[in-house]
Amino acid sequence: MRSHARIGFILLLTPLVLWLGLLIVIPHIDMFLISIRERISFGVYETSLAQYEKALTEPLYLRTFWRTAVMSVLATAITLVIAFPVSYYIAKMAKGRLQQVLFMLCLIPFYVSELVRTFGWMILLRETGLVSTLLQWAGLADQPVEMLYNDAAMMVGLVYTSMLFMVVPLVTTLESLDDSVGRVLAALKETGVSDDTVVIFTADNGGTSEQSSGGLRGAKALSYEGGTREPALVKWPGKVKPGS
Repeated sequence: MRSHARIGFILLLTPLVLWLGLLIVIPHIDMFLISIRERISFGVYETSLAQYEKALTEPLYLRTFWRTAVMSVLATAITLVIAFPVSYYIAKMAKGRLQQVLFMLCLIPFYVSELVRTFGWMILLRETGLVSTLLQWAGLADQPVEMLYNDAAMMVGLVYTSMLFMVVPLVTTLESLDDSVGRVLAALKETGVSDDTVVIFTADNGGTSEQSSGGLRGAKALSYEGGTREPALVKWPGKVKPGS
C-alpha cells in the first residue's frame, strides 16, 4: 500500500519537477554561465566578471536599475492604497451572495490574456482612442492627446496588472482574521486601557474564564503601561487590575 502511495506521489510531482527544471532552473544556469564568459575573438571565450563590472559601472544600467526600483515601489504602494479598501469591503462588509459576486468580478480578468488587456489600454489611451476623443468632445483639448509612451501610462498599466494579485490575497487574509479580537479590544479600552498599551492575549482555563464574549473564551491580557515592568492584568469580562 505504501509503495502505491509513493508511486502516486512521484507521478504527481514529476510534471512540476520537469516544468521547473526545463523552463526555469536550466535556463537560469545557462544564463549564468554565459554571463561569466567574455568574448576574446571569434569563437574564443574566457571566464571573466567583466559583464558584471559593466553592469555595476555603466551609468545607463544604473539609471535603469534605479528607475525600475522606484517605479516598482510606487506601483506597489498605489496598488495597496486602491486595493485595500476594496478588499476590506469584500471581506468584512459584503455578505452572502454580494460577497461572492464581488469576489468573482475580481477573478474574471484572470481569464483574459494579459496581452489582450494591454491592447485594450492602448485603444483607450492612444491619440485616436476613447479618452482623447472624449476630451476633445468636452472641449478640454483642442487636438488629439497622446497618453501612451510616458510614465503615467506605464504606472496605470503596472497598477492595473498588479491589482488582481493584491486584491485576492488581501481578501483571503482579511477573511481569516477574527472580528471578535477588535470587539474585545474596544471593550478593553472602555475599561480604562490606554491606546499605548501593549496587550498580549493568552488562554485562561480557570475560574470564570469559561464565560464567552465575542468569540474568545475567557481572554485575558497582560499589558505593560508607561514603560514600567509591572503589568496590568486585564481579564475579560472585568476591570483593569494592577498586577503584582
